[in-house]
Amino acid sequence: MKKAIFIYLFTLVGFAQSKYTIIGNLTHISDGPAKLYTHDIYGNNRDLVNEGAIKKGILELKGESPEHPLLASLQLNEDMLIELFIEEGTINIIADGNVTIRANTRERLLKAKINGTPNNDVKTLYEDRIHALSTSETFIDYYKNLNGQTKSTNEELEHLYNNVFPKFKQEVYDIKKDFIKDNLNCAYTLLLINEECTFMSSFTDQEIETFFLSLNKSLETHPYYKTVREYISIIKPLMIGAIAPNFKVKDINDKDITLSSYRGNYVLLDFWAYWCKPCIKEFPHLEELRKKYKAESFEVFGIHADPNKQKWLDAIKIHAPTGVQGFEVDPKAKNSVSGLYNVIALPTVYLLNPEGKIVGKHFKDDELDEKLKQIFEK
Repeated sequence: MKKAIFIYLFTLVGFAQSKYTIIGNLTHISDGPAKLYTHDIYGNNRDLVNEGAIKKGILELKGESPEHPLLASLQLNEDMLIELFIEEGTINIIADGNVTIRANTRERLLKAKINGTPNNDVKTLYEDRIHALSTSETFIDYYKNLNGQTKSTNEELEHLYNNVFPKFKQEVYDIKKDFIKDNLNCAYTLLLINEECTFMSSFTDQEIETFFLSLNKSLETHPYYKTVREYISIIKPLMIGAIAPNFKVKDINDKDITLSSYRGNYVLLDFWAYWCKPCIKEFPHLEELRKKYKAESFEVFGIHADPNKQKWLDAIKIHAPTGVQGFEVDPKAKNSVSGLYNVIALPTVYLLNPEGKIVGKHFKDDELDEKLKQIFEK
């Protein structure tokens, strides 16, 4: 009998749901409603999980913790948001009433100190480090010049653009890299890695994969883990050193052309579209590079990443893009060339060596010129 009671009590304890408590010190915020939403790693698919009210500057919410720590938005008075993690424990929030406007959604984000639980502690520490960096005097001076608020000499501007901003980007990279390495068992780390799952990433594909594979096994069941894993499965065949996937498209005479037919050449794959002004702006420079290195078996292979064939033909007549030009009927199809090469923004470029291996991609500024110089002007 005692054994049966013990097993029953053990079962109750084993299945007891963990709890969270949110205590908000919001003395600078007017009293009003508060709603707590969980959402996916991108901030979409919001789900209302709790609600209450600010009373005399104090908010208290209690609820059952989700199975995994989840990113959430606390909406205050219908027009302000605080981003935090919902997880077991007491989550303390102190807000001073200052807000920033999120550029892409125009949401008003309330600046707040959030701590008391593992992921919120790490999130606050990371954001404090980045904030300290972005409010430094030299970086503020850079942005004032960028926005025309301050007039500087050409020499001063050149220094800001060539030295200050690259240094800032490098410091952000170093901070993020260190935080990931130091918090491999933390769900917030999945967010930091996911931020780099883009063609504009400061990290190389290999770095993203290495960080992902270093994560603690306890995160493997987290929904954010699946999102990052899916991204890596897409970029894995496109990493530096991988053989570029072969494909077939139509040329301007409606004849088939394949990537494999250009083996033996260095090939620059250039994904563009008739409506992409930055793409068209690069055409003259790509022509210069093609002429400069033509004797070295360098070729440009343009691929129009839009299904409007007539617009493509018109753009070729008007802008005369260099090299061979190909058209795919449906760039959004599951097995399209754009899909094979994970084209999510234009222009997108890949550099292939004569064996068909990817030796460079997503070049910024003068990186392509430097890469070709490194290859052909040894």
